[in-house]
Amino acid sequence: EGDVLTAVVEGSQTDVGTAANKVVSYKVMRGETDVTDNYTFGKSVDGTLEITKRKVTLTSATDSKTYDGTPLTNDAVSLVFGELVEGHVLDAHATGGITFDGTVKNTIDVETLRILDAEGNDVTANYNITFEEGELTVIS
Repeated sequence: EGDVLTAVVEGSQTDVGTAANKVVSYKVMRGETDVTDNYTFGKSVDGTLEITKRKVTLTSATDSKTYDGTPLTNDAVSLVFGELVEGHVLDAHATGGITFDGTVKNTIDVETLRILDAEGNDVTANYNITFEEGELTVIS
């Protein structure tokens, strides 16, 4: 009673994925005295560090206008669910367009969609992204 087990564990994971979290040393102290040799230990069991994708939902702008012969476009894309990691920024655009009477989806351009960290590195793979596309409407 009163003995204290202290373990040193090493492991690290920054992006989506897994890594080992290994016990590298341990000791048992009774006050100021190392009593590790008084114990018999089995094999240490390493843990696992896991980072899963952060869920976010993006939506493109919904917009409308009265017909004037020029195309209606609105490339705005915004985050409507979840949040980006601090320091990350969204670089996304919608590509929808309509000139004549009607309604079309304001498609989010997934080919150029990127989420960037503070150093400008593309970290999009760390996010599980869903889309809610807005609509563009021209009224005659």
